[in-house]
Amino acid sequence: MPGISEELEQITRARYGEEVRGAIHDSIEKCYGHFEEVTKACAASEKNAKESENAAESARTDALRYSQDASRDAQTASTSATNAQGYANTAYQSQQSVQSMKAAVEKDKNEIETTIKDSLLAKSEEILATVKDYFNRAQQLYQSMYIDCDGETPQSRLVTLVTINCGTPQSRLHDTNGILFDGGTPLNRKLGG
Repeated sequence: MPGISEELEQITRARYGEEVRGAIHDSIEKCYGHFEEVTKACAASEKNAKESENAAESARTDALRYSQDASRDAQTASTSATNAQGYANTAYQSQQSVQSMKAAVEKDKNEIETTIKDSLLAKSEEILATVKDYFNRAQQLYQSMYIDCDGETPQSRLVTLVTINCGTPQSRLHDTNGILFDGGTPLNRKLGG
């Protein structure tokens, strides 16, 4: 699971859109890849448990057969009975260990699934918080691009267009809505009057 932790750490370090998306994609791929490995391991453990259970059943069958042979044969009765009891004990112990192994595998499987779900949820919440922070910073940057000279919001500001006919020097002397030009060059013209 250290690979998953490294992927999730990359998500928290990512600050820009492409980095965040790439880190999220890599971590999800890693989590699901690891989940498949765990599922395969669980399946292999269940298969081994089933084989042990079959071996225990086989040992129990052998023990029963030895018990029947012992009852038929009077001379070897004590030896066969001892062997049968040993096989029966072995079978019982094998069955008990199979049951406990099965329970442990199931418990581990549930813990792993819960851990993966919890870590994905927690990391998703962290990612969401990071994305919200990124969005807020982008909003602040966007709003700071306006010159705040009158205290109004960009939506409430009005723009007044001033049209000046500067075709000839004579028309430049004309007073248009309080704007007066002296008829000079663009470098020495004066606005206002």
